[in-house]
Amino acid sequence: MRRISPASIVSWIILLVMVVVTLIPLYVLGINAIKPDVEVKASPITFPSILAWENFPTAFEKGGFARALLNSLKLAVVTSAILVPSAGFAAYALARMRVPGRLKWNTYLLFGMAVPPQLFLIPLYSNLSSLGLTNSHLGIIIVYVGIYIPFSVFFLRSFFLGMPKAIEEAARIDGCSSIQVVTRIILPMARTALLSLVLIIFTWVWNEFTFSVTLLQSDPLKTAATQYLSFVSSRDVDLSLVAASGIITTIPILVLFICLQHYFIEGMTAGSVK
Repeated sequence: MRRISPASIVSWIILLVMVVVTLIPLYVLGINAIKPDVEVKASPITFPSILAWENFPTAFEKGGFARALLNSLKLAVVTSAILVPSAGFAAYALARMRVPGRLKWNTYLLFGMAVPPQLFLIPLYSNLSSLGLTNSHLGIIIVYVGIYIPFSVFFLRSFFLGMPKAIEEAARIDGCSSIQVVTRIILPMARTALLSLVLIIFTWVWNEFTFSVTLLQSDPLKTAATQYLSFVSSRDVDLSLVAASGIITTIPILVLFICLQHYFIEGMTAGSVK
């Protein structure tokens, strides 16, 4: 039998502690969501004596999460649909084509990643207000695309740099134009990276709070994150419904990650193409 080194034991202990620290909040949230409010206030870390499954439909109805979840889904889908193809073409151009000022564009996008977007909140609000785009989904979608485009381009650019040029050269010999090379060869081969980016952007848009709470102030336009804040602040310290509503807002992201986890892991680790 292979001997286990002390370094491996220490590594496993550290990983185990990290897993426990990560799972404890999820455990507390999960058990409190299915407990009566009296038991939550009495002992928030023990198993429930009575399973109060009615907390979920009650929180869903009283919190108005049906509309909020649809709004978050709309913003996440539209933002991903605009951002991922645009970032794909831009990343390919910066990775493979001789674009004038390519180094300057890379530096510009790098600064876009380095500067916190919250610094632009006031000028963004002023500009969108002058254009009549505050309190509208169109305005916040434009903001999301502008915020997340630098990361998306760099994410896909690193993937395209690892692809062999022989594939593109073979496609050009067969008569493909530059657009056909990208649409028929490069993007289909980068499916794992594109799906990974979709999952990342979808999660970011779904969980984004600062811009949505500032730019979307009407109740019919609120997202799941802002609606959760409104629901929690309006409840009379009903902790069971608060926990249930927290579970409700995380279920869509959890389902999406379960469905795309294979592509996400493969896309994050892939550096070349067969």
